[in-house]
Order: sequence, then C-alpha cells, then structure tokens
Amino acid sequence: MSRGRDVRRAQSAIGGRIHERGREYAGRDRGQGGHCRPVGGSRGVPRGRTVTGGRTSVGVEPHVDEDAGRWARLRAHLTLPLLRERAAAPERWLLRAARQRGRERTVVVQAVKAAIAAVLAWILASWVLELPQPFLAPYSAVFLVEATVYRSFRSSVQQTGAVLLGVLLAAAVAAVVPAQAAAMGIAVVVGMLLGNWHRFGSSGVWIAVTALLLLSYGTANQSMLLLDRVAEAVLGAMIGLLVNALVVPPIYVRNPQDSTRALAGELAGLMRGMAESFRAHYPPEEPGQWTQRARDVESWVRQAEEDTDWAAESARFNMRSRRMGAVAVTTRWRASLVLLRSVWPYARELADAVHTASFQRSPVGYPGPETCNLIADLVEATADALVVRVDPDSRLDDLRRLVEQGERSLAALDSQIEATPRDALDLTIGLTSIMLPARKAFEQATA
Repeated sequence: MSRGRDVRRAQSAIGGRIHERGREYAGRDRGQGGHCRPVGGSRGVPRGRTVTGGRTSVGVEPHVDEDAGRWARLRAHLTLPLLRERAAAPERWLLRAARQRGRERTVVVQAVKAAIAAVLAWILASWVLELPQPFLAPYSAVFLVEATVYRSFRSSVQQTGAVLLGVLLAAAVAAVVPAQAAAMGIAVVVGMLLGNWHRFGSSGVWIAVTALLLLSYGTANQSMLLLDRVAEAVLGAMIGLLVNALVVPPIYVRNPQDSTRALAGELAGLMRGMAESFRAHYPPEEPGQWTQRARDVESWVRQAEEDTDWAAESARFNMRSRRMGAVAVTTRWRASLVLLRSVWPYARELADAVHTASFQRSPVGYPGPETCNLIADLVEATADALVVRVDPDSRLDDLRRLVEQGERSLAALDSQIEATPRDALDLTIGLTSIMLPARKAFEQATA
C-alpha cells in the first residue's frame, strides 16, 4: 500500500511540475520573464533532467516539457479578443466591399457576374436550345468571367479550340480502342500532352477533360452528341465573354497610381534616410539597415510593375477605358515607374557602398564631415527630385532648383577628389565608391 501511495505521489508531483513549466513557458512567451528552460542532453546536465530554480529534477523527459510549453503557447494565443477579431474579419471585408472601391468590391462584382453567366448559359442551353446534356455551357461560362475583358476574349478562343480538339480526340480514340477503360487512359495521356502547347494557355487541360467526359458517358461514337458538346462549349464561352465585357467590365486605373506613388515614397525615404546618416559625420551604427532596406524596395518595384501591366491589359477591349481615360493614365504612371526603376539599382549600390565604407577597412575609408555634408545634399536632392517627378501637380521650377542644388554638390565633390592627397588613397576610394552611384541616381532622377 505504501508503495502504491509513493507511486501516486510521484505521478502527482510530475503532473504539477509539468503544469508549472507550461505556465512558465507561457509567461516567457508573453515577455513576463519565465525562467524554466529544458536542458536535457545539454553539457553538464544528463538527458532526462530539467533545471528549475537552481535544482535538478529527475524523471521528466524533455519532450514532455516541450509539449507542455507548446500547449501553453497555443492557449496564450487563442485569447477571446483575438478570436472575436478573427470572427469579425469577414464582416469587415464585406463592409469594405460595400463602402469603397477596391479589390474587395471587384471580387464581389466578378462573383456575381460569374453566377449571372452560369444561369444564362444554363437557361439558353436547356430551355431554349433543349440540348440533352447542357452542363458544359454554364461550366464554360463561369471560367470565362476573367479578371480582364482581354483575358476573357483570349480564353474564349483557347477554350473553344481545346474543347473542339478534345471532341475530335475522343472520337478518334473511341474508333480505334474498343475497351472503354483503355480508351479513357489513352485519351487523357494524349490530351494532357497536347494541352501543354503554350498557345492553349491554362485552357489546355480542357482537351483531356472533354475527351474523358465523352468517353466516360459513352457518347464519343455518336456524332450528334459530339456536336452538342461543341455547341455547349461555344455557347458558354460566348455568354461568359459577353457578360464580362458588358456588365461592369473590370478596369484597374487606380492600382498603378497607388503602387507607383508608394514606390516613390519608399525610394525617397531610403535616400533621405541615407542623407541623414551622412549628416551625422560618422559611420552608421547599423550600416546593414540601408542595404536591407534597399533590397526591400525591390518588392515595391515588382508590385508597381504588376499593377501597371494589369491596368494596361484591363484597358484592352474595354468599353469603359475611353470614358475613364485608362490608356492615358496607364501611360503616365508607366513613365513614372520607368523613372523609379532606373534609379533603384543605383540606390542599392549606394547602400552597399555605405555599408562597405562604414567598416573603414583598408583600402576603403569613410568620408570626412565636410564631404559627408556634400553627399547628403546630393542624395537629398535626388530624393526630392523623385517626389517632384512623380507628383502630377509639381512645378518645373522645383525640379530646376533641385537640379542646380545637385550640380553644385557634384562640382564640390569633384574638387575634393582632386584635392585629396596622394597618401590618402583610402579616402579617395571610399569617396569614389559612394559618389559614383549617388551621381548616377541623381542623373537618372533629373534626366
């Protein structure tokens, strides 16, 4: 009996210790300074032991502590306010779609249009044309409500060609291979291979799917039913294209404006930050921050490029493009994007040069205070020029003033390079490595 009581006491002690460790893990994750740490298998403590409050306990395996800590962290994250916030996310999404223009409203409109296209295709195929199996018409119509009218037009051609080829493939395989299972396998293999032709785009899979449906229903050897499948696919494609082109055709004229301005702000902020660093007259404490920030700007460049391409594509075959001036807007912001994209590589090179010069390792030295002020003036003029060039309401006089300011700084820097003593080679190399990308960025920003 005493032995049984001892076992139960040991189990209770272990359970309490595990619970205590879980609370300590949760306190540590919340920044409350939990002091429990599993060290099983570490140097100086045998595996299977745990250090807690300066005492070594035996019998608690490390994975038990890890499981307790994992559950404690999970309970800490699953708080009631967080769950309420997650539950309210769909409501906030719908409110944004109802109150303001943007991606949310576009998604809702396109979903409603896809439903309209599917219903119209089904009504025409089953009630008007009285096709025996009209399921392919609404199926095709839904896929043709694309993100742009141009894509709907292109996909309709690709999809119709793919379905026609799939029908011909099913008929050919059914005539040669009498066994249905073998015919389905051959048709899928051949259809997938044909669908990989780049001209079919994402519609290439329709070749294999159409052939598989016809062979599985046993209608591949009936010419009239094959024609019905083609008619359904064409009908669905035409309805999807017309609905997308006539009912609030999607157009994205604000996206390139927002993303290009955001890119200009990020790039100008990077340049101004480096200018402030130069005005401090000593190497930055964390020189790598400018290198990392310059690389982060690349994501803004890619986003602006993607938004500009989408805007240009959405204006093609779109009856709203003329009324909204989509072509002019896209052209104007594409020119700004080209400007910013030409400056960004030199800004990244400048950040790399600052990073290298900050270590002051031979043969690269960090510039002196007077030189740093001139570089700061040049970099700051470049940042201001970027903002002026992107802002449609800016004045030409502002750009001219910035050009004059930058040219004065460049002339002074050239004079300093010429006046640098021959024995100060490290300063010359450091100044040249910083000045070259700074000059190129300024020339691109004011070209």
